[in-house]
Amino acid sequence: MSYYTNVNADLLATIPMTAKRVLEIGCGDGSFAMAAKSRNPDVTYFGVELFEEVGLVAQSRLDGVIIGNIEDERVFDALVQLQNNGPFDVLIFGDVLEQLIDPWGMLEKLRGLMAPQGICAACIPNIGHWSILQQQLKGRWDYADSGLLDRTHLRFFTHETMRDMFTNSGWQVVETRPRVIWQQQTQVALKAFEPIIPALGLDPDKTRVNLSAFQWIVVASNGQAVPPIHVAALALKKVAGVNEARIDFPLAALRSLPSVRAVWGEGELSIPNNFKPGVLIFHRQFLNRPEIAGYVERMIAKGWVVVSEMDDDPAHWAGYRDSNYIAFRGVHAVSVSTQRLAKRMEEFNPNISVFANAIFELPTIPQKPSKVSGRSRIFFGALNRLEDWNEIKDGMLSALKDLDGKVEFVVVHDRQIFDALPEGLAKEFHPTLVPTEYLKVLGTCDVALLPLRDTPFNHLKSDIKLIECCATGVVPMFSNVVYSETVGAEDFGVLLAPGQDWGAALAKLIGDPIRMEQYRDAGLGYVKAERMTSHSIPPRQSWLEGLLKNRDDLEAQRQTRLKSLGLTSLVATS
Repeated sequence: MSYYTNVNADLLATIPMTAKRVLEIGCGDGSFAMAAKSRNPDVTYFGVELFEEVGLVAQSRLDGVIIGNIEDERVFDALVQLQNNGPFDVLIFGDVLEQLIDPWGMLEKLRGLMAPQGICAACIPNIGHWSILQQQLKGRWDYADSGLLDRTHLRFFTHETMRDMFTNSGWQVVETRPRVIWQQQTQVALKAFEPIIPALGLDPDKTRVNLSAFQWIVVASNGQAVPPIHVAALALKKVAGVNEARIDFPLAALRSLPSVRAVWGEGELSIPNNFKPGVLIFHRQFLNRPEIAGYVERMIAKGWVVVSEMDDDPAHWAGYRDSNYIAFRGVHAVSVSTQRLAKRMEEFNPNISVFANAIFELPTIPQKPSKVSGRSRIFFGALNRLEDWNEIKDGMLSALKDLDGKVEFVVVHDRQIFDALPEGLAKEFHPTLVPTEYLKVLGTCDVALLPLRDTPFNHLKSDIKLIECCATGVVPMFSNVVYSETVGAEDFGVLLAPGQDWGAALAKLIGDPIRMEQYRDAGLGYVKAERMTSHSIPPRQSWLEGLLKNRDDLEAQRQTRLKSLGLTSLVATS
């Protein structure tokens, strides 16, 4: 990966996923922009690139690219013309400011093209990194083709001089984050520098951070920044993408805003000391053990609003049933994934919010292998769907024999289903996969089977498997249970009622490539327009603000619910 195709994940995480008009200085070939657009398809993205060869590539990917030096007045005048159509709300510098003659003046000029409270996100090399100090102590200062002493760098910054540059240019620094690489070498270097720190009268913790930061990520605001909301979440150990859809991805999206600070963990949670009381979310936690019940009550006493997050029928687990669903009764509010589940939860808590599952990042859809092999790839991959498979198995196995040589089968997770497939059928098996790998495998397929039996448990599931198919260009065949409730679902694939022959429907579908392409286009369009995680940010942010504003009332309601159960706190239930 070259400098011009690099996607800096740490910088990408600071780009608000609600951005409307973005300007990137030094956009390379547009790879970073494409990564940002995969998370926020609604964004209009512009770039400036010094080098023509990569700039021309970027022009095919972005909404507008100016090729030239940003410090050239003609280039800046062209930017002013772009700004006439509306100010930019995000300005991005990925390893560029240090290459300018006058970065201070450029930051000030570009601020004039920004919307009020627009943000600038930049990645800046740290001249205080241990590797540079180590060189100097050895009497060296070696310019390299890339890195901290890149020979193209004209300016050098420490953490403090970087902050001063933004402040003196009229920006308000909202946040700085150290970007640490070479973890093992850094730990060795810190031990070597350890004896020097007290001798120089330096703050040990601050100095360790300064020495560790290979680069600094800085986020600054054009005007007074909004005081941030603090959010923390505790989830279970990760299993097949459940945590990511409900905790990791939504909180990563919220944390992209300068007005939100968020941390989360699986199995354990560490909340930074500088976090003020905010919203604390418990995902799939029973809250019925003394240690966690006591922790919840202590956090509430400190001023935190506590939420339980659930995306399945809670009656399925004895931990909820046996504790009289205290995890939902004994908190301030509950968040769920579907309206049906919200109705179920109203018995326990009236403060229910629904946030549908969504796609955090659109994957790159590869050319389908079927275009080369001539065989359609059929996908089946979900947790605990053996009984659902059994309802469609007979018709499907019969059809697969008739389709010999025309299809191949891909199974994720369930070995029993894989082993039941006909002998001689081209097939491949994958164990349980993390979301990114799951979507990669799914994306290589043409059709996915999404059967759900008509059971109370299934009726409280979400349609996440359907939208994953739509996002990866896979045509779903799906039950009317759950999936028929997705608006427009029949435009995205084949909806089947109980008793219908899935095998016959599969044979008909793969024999109609025009229809399959129509399904793919409609499904991808739906996800881009309505089911991205970025779409949920405004309602989620409003929800968080409402919880904090009404914290005292929510606590009074919680106390009333506990008293109705003969309790004074969660601890009494443990």
